[in-house]
Amino acid sequence: MTAPDAWSDYVAAAQRLDAARRGLASAAAEDDRALRAARDELVGVRARLAPQRARLGELGVPADQLD
Repeated sequence: MTAPDAWSDYVAAAQRLDAARRGLASAAAEDDRALRAARDELVGVRARLAPQRARLGELGVPADQLD
């Protein structure tokens, strides 16, 4: 293999590695966004359920059944 061929192979491999790294970084960022969105949604759901939980407790439903 000549030096120019080796260099071309090296550059091509570095480009593939960079593309793979970028893909993984993008996937990780998307996972982080999805996780944050799910956590935010859960906070909202819990807030909406709190008054209902309190009312059911007032009606005599045991707390362990409300969890």
